[in-house]
Amino acid sequence: MIWAFIILFLAAVAIGAIGAPPWGLSILIFLFLVYLFMFYYYQVLYGKNVDKIKNYLRKSKIPFYRFTYQLLYSNEAEAEKTLKRIKQKTAKNQASVMLFTKQKRYKEAKVLLSEMKDNKFKCY
Repeated sequence: MIWAFIILFLAAVAIGAIGAPPWGLSILIFLFLVYLFMFYYYQVLYGKNVDKIKNYLRKSKIPFYRFTYQLLYSNEAEAEKTLKRIKQKTAKNQASVMLFTKQKRYKEAKVLLSEMKDNKFKCY
């Protein structure tokens, strides 16, 4: 992925050096974003290949995604370690509710649910 950013940078420098109009750079950046979405996120968000999605969740640097993978496919001890690394309050509460539900600690999950604002996660 770093190569894509290096190529974008070199292309932007080349466009600037030849004196192309500013909209040329805008088109280049738009095409770059489309490339990133198609090859890195489309397969995970809209794909049907379960192995690719599992692999993305397992290798993800986002702690909430990694927590989800570990809770579903790994042991709960690893999921608890990853839960401590989640910084966003709402994501941490959602993850805690999932963990408490899996551990059948419903009273603690109910306390967290009562603190949450009304949203789709709470209804689920």
